[in-house]
Amino acid sequence: MSQPLESSPYEDKLTANRFILFLLKPNGWALFLLIYFSIHFILRVMLSTSLQIDGAEQILDSQELLVNYGNFQPPLLTWIYHFLWRLVDPSVWSYVLIRYLILFAAFLVWHRVSLLLFTNVYHQFLAATSWLLLFDFSWKLHQGSSHTTLLMLALIMSLHAILLIRKKGNLRWYLYLGFAMGVGISSKYSYAGFVLCALIASLFIADFRVRLIDKKIISSFLVALLFGLPAMVSLGFQALSLEASLKGEVGYQLGGILNADFSGLLSFMLVFVEFTTPLWIIYLFIGKYSIRKTSMEIAVRQWFVLFVLSFALLFVLASFFLTIEGLKARWMPPFMFLLPFVFIGFMQFENVGWRRKTGYITPFILIILFLIGRYIQMTYVDSEARKLSRLVWPVSEAINQIHFDSFNGATIFSEDEYLAANLRIGSHKKIVTRRPSSHESYVEFYGELIRNDTSDIKCPAGSCVFAENGDVGYLINWNRRN
Repeated sequence: MSQPLESSPYEDKLTANRFILFLLKPNGWALFLLIYFSIHFILRVMLSTSLQIDGAEQILDSQELLVNYGNFQPPLLTWIYHFLWRLVDPSVWSYVLIRYLILFAAFLVWHRVSLLLFTNVYHQFLAATSWLLLFDFSWKLHQGSSHTTLLMLALIMSLHAILLIRKKGNLRWYLYLGFAMGVGISSKYSYAGFVLCALIASLFIADFRVRLIDKKIISSFLVALLFGLPAMVSLGFQALSLEASLKGEVGYQLGGILNADFSGLLSFMLVFVEFTTPLWIIYLFIGKYSIRKTSMEIAVRQWFVLFVLSFALLFVLASFFLTIEGLKARWMPPFMFLLPFVFIGFMQFENVGWRRKTGYITPFILIILFLIGRYIQMTYVDSEARKLSRLVWPVSEAINQIHFDSFNGATIFSEDEYLAANLRIGSHKKIVTRRPSSHESYVEFYGELIRNDTSDIKCPAGSCVFAENGDVGYLINWNRRN
């Protein structure tokens, strides 16, 4: 009697992990993201109605429709909020909702990319959840990002389009790439770094080079030019020169290794470590690596490696000539978001159950930890902390005590832009941050954060309001000038 064929470890795993198989289906993954972002959304709007800096900027800037907002950022995201808040009143919940809809779309496409890249179910699951191992995506995108949120969507859409073009070469995927490029350059100017690295990598791989020199690529650039035109025009309206604006953002100056200054190279290495530490710690723990064996196609893996090498080379070359001050990990998504796929592209697994279980369980452990972290961030008040989170400032509680109807006919003004943004939400009126002319009637608002002892704060009715959260308070004064 013949013996039954022995099933492979992967087939056993497919049978045992129906939950993982369900998650990898489009509907299952959409449900997973819906639950994940819904919990984050509820935590955000239920536990704190105060803004953070990025949100405050959007609340104020979106009052007008401008080509340039003076912050060296493309205008697309601010335009989205401008038109949204012509339909509904500006609020924390509507601001947060748009951010989470963008993130939902981004990580929905991330899942599609994972299915395109890998055939092994275990690799697909690791790739689809790999953004949870990148601190800037799993935490900072929730914490208060604005333009970077839209950039993340554009980046993953661009990669998705590139893979589809390489596989199929249909005109619609070239148009899709053009749209993604247009969104990218209209979300953050650092997207250009992704385009440069992608072009360099494509020139050296035959499969990609053939698609790059196809005449259909012209349609990609035309669509990108159409959608990215406002961002390009915006550069021409900068108050400062392009060089001065870049220096203001990155803080670089001539120097570098050629002048025995290794700070630029050190900054790059520290940012790399900060961006990737959870990723490589977990992946080195659960897998082994092989250059020959992989579930990713060789040409695609080579393209990924060349992309990573090109961005690393760009930064190393820059460090020879420039001293870079204040390089931050949150500026690196255009260059580093491919790293999880590169790791998995070389990853192999032994038939060891605990390693696979670790790979499956880790994303859910991280989700729980970050949800706990979000709850603490929005509820814990330590008045002695060096930098108290704005999420626990009782700004909105104070503003809710103001009767804005008594200011009808007067311009509401505050030089404090953070307070001004919260005033716009509370009053549903336009708020100005530049002092009105002397012949105008206006009300000037001042805000003050008060720590430790708030028991002695006295606030006469009609000239100020005060709210407290534990031993932290927020005092708002105003003066009417006719």
